[in-house]
Amino acid sequence: MLEYIVTASDRKAVEEGAYFDPKQADRAVAFIERYYRPSTLGQPIRLLTWQRDLVRRLYGWRTKEGRRRHRKLILSTGKKNGKNTVQSGILLYELLGGVQPSPFVVSASTTRENAGQLYREMAFSVRADDKLKKITKALDSFKEIRCSSKAARYRAFSADAGAAEGENVSALVVDELHAHQSDRLYRSLEYATIARPDGLTCVISTAGVDQSSLWYDLFKYAQAVQKGELIDTGLLPLIYTTNPEDDLEDPAVWRKANPSLGVSFTEDDFKRDLQAAKADTSSLLSFRRYRLNQWCQAEDGFIAPEKWDACRGPMTDSELATCPLYVGCDLSQTTDPCSVSCVWALGERRFYVRNHAWVCEEGVKRRELTNLPKYRAFAEEGALSITRGSVNDYRQIKAFLLGLRSRFQLKEIVFDQYNALEMAAELMAEGITVYRQPQNHRAYTAPVKEFEVAVSEGRLKHDGNKLLRWALQNTRLDLDSYGNCKPSRDKSTDKIDPAISSLMAFGRAVEQGASGQTRKSIYEGRGVFVM
Repeated sequence: MLEYIVTASDRKAVEEGAYFDPKQADRAVAFIERYYRPSTLGQPIRLLTWQRDLVRRLYGWRTKEGRRRHRKLILSTGKKNGKNTVQSGILLYELLGGVQPSPFVVSASTTRENAGQLYREMAFSVRADDKLKKITKALDSFKEIRCSSKAARYRAFSADAGAAEGENVSALVVDELHAHQSDRLYRSLEYATIARPDGLTCVISTAGVDQSSLWYDLFKYAQAVQKGELIDTGLLPLIYTTNPEDDLEDPAVWRKANPSLGVSFTEDDFKRDLQAAKADTSSLLSFRRYRLNQWCQAEDGFIAPEKWDACRGPMTDSELATCPLYVGCDLSQTTDPCSVSCVWALGERRFYVRNHAWVCEEGVKRRELTNLPKYRAFAEEGALSITRGSVNDYRQIKAFLLGLRSRFQLKEIVFDQYNALEMAAELMAEGITVYRQPQNHRAYTAPVKEFEVAVSEGRLKHDGNKLLRWALQNTRLDLDSYGNCKPSRDKSTDKIDPAISSLMAFGRAVEQGASGQTRKSIYEGRGVFVM
């Protein structure tokens, strides 16, 4: 038992009366090694050491009442390590191993094709064994396997086939969650196992790209439990990953993300793949992500998430009340979000940034029909307001801007040159200085470069707004033939409105100087709104 007391959560579970049952652990291993047959081999397999330990920990640990202790597994490794063996073995054992009465076992894959592949692996195993073949029926058209004698059923769901609400699931295996463009399928099934006293949820995936995603949150949570920073006695965390600063040439680093190294593939194989990946940045980023299991941004990202996170440092309204404030507005007349960014000049080339956005209900509904991050999640964080109707409500935005003037030392409001004439005129009538920002490479080059330098040097602070972080993560730059740059909506991976408004406000704050004394702008002749 002592060898399976690995984490602080294990020790806490023992204090609460949990125990390790070797018979339950050995039974699960024996069943998988007897009945699971990968289609590529056509015969039963022997689990690798790390796979066997995983199965033993998952099924051997019991609560003091004798029930399953681990009701959730989060597993992440580099590719080619045998995650498919683990998930197929678990699915087969949960379906036919007598783990729970009348089991309904489900796999959740990103596409119909992926769901079909996993189903075919399961179907191959039950058809290849005479005993299992007699008691099961594989229905290819439904991607379903049934066993009437055990009242058991397995079904392969896919994210692009719609949600699966209302199912009473005994065991759920989520395949490659990093590739799910929406968390809809996972959300529809995550509570489906609660009604079962021994319900099980397994999330098995490599690292991803989107650090605002559900999978990133689960990954980091599992890491924290594995390290003992958090206690969760119901979770089995197995995160095999490396750090960006690790030495890529060190075989010890390779093993951190590849528990099958030396068995499924050799060190020479891995080294050869690494050398090939060094040919270009894109290949190396893919290697880091898929083989070293690192969270990597796509190439040409604007601001590295770790650098942005290091700049978090909330300030109060009273601390900002006497500092010059510059505001950037990126408005939309469609169902896309409208963004307002506030940049305070703190003096000594230091700045502070806040952001808020608005989107209409129709925009929220349209977004929820796509496989993209949902606006409601940002609204729950307080970073975005959802307004009624099918068009954006400029009245709320105007009221917000006027409120800034009453609370802070508002110097200027800068708009992009589209969709802003009416509001700009209204604000000018209120006595507010209003500028427009040309949306070209020349106008953005200086703000973009200075923004990046300020973040790198820690001179720019922010309040941790998740919507702005997400937008910066999405932002990709476009270069013209003269080396000038600007954020590109076409090249960016998703919405970048908060990044645009922040850069506009930041550019004005830098240009006008930290003293708050307005100097003549290079856009004064062409940029001031004239009605």
